[in-house]
Order: sequence, then C-alpha cells, then structure tokens
Amino acid sequence: MVLYDGECAFCSRAAAWACRRGRSLDHAPLGSAVARQVVATADPGIDFDSLPDSIVLVDRDGVHTESTAVLRIARHLPLPLRAVGLLAKAIPRTLRDGIYRAFASRRRWF
Repeated sequence: MVLYDGECAFCSRAAAWACRRGRSLDHAPLGSAVARQVVATADPGIDFDSLPDSIVLVDRDGVHTESTAVLRIARHLPLPLRAVGLLAKAIPRTLRDGIYRAFASRRRWF
C-alpha cells in the first residue's frame, strides 16, 4: 500500500500513476483512517504521527519511508523503471534520503 500526502497534487498524481502501472499496488492518503489502520497492522510499534508527510510504503517486509519507499515502489513498475530502482539501490541511503528530502521539500511547486 502506497500512502501519500493527500494535500500535495504531485504526491497524489505520482501515487495514482505508480499504482495504475504497478503490480499489486494500492494507495491511500496519509491522513486517512485506512492509512492509520494499514500502518498499525504492519507494525504496531510505529508512531504514525512520526512518519514523514510525503510517502510511505507498507508491504510484507514492513513500513518504508523516503527514498527506500520510492525504490521499493519501483520494484512493482515495468521496465525500465524497475531497473532504475534496482540500480539506485546501490547509492548509500543517507545520500538517497538527502536527495529525496531536497525534492520533497519543494514538491508543492508542482
């Protein structure tokens, strides 16, 4: 389940786009009761309010945020996007998350 910032047009469109093309992906706004239930079911120890307000992926392996969520979503997309996601995994997470945060802080421009 892809959880996204429902107030951000870019986030809403990107999540819908990925879910239309992705295998076995569904989506819901982070502010919804569905999002809270999905996170609580996946990992009861996570404080929902501490999650980032941009994108979260909940899958069978747990709750993923920031660049890790994006790369794991890419696994569900067709080639060549899936390959790009696999290649980007080689970039250290601290660098990936820094790039992700820089973009996320400007996503409302879209």
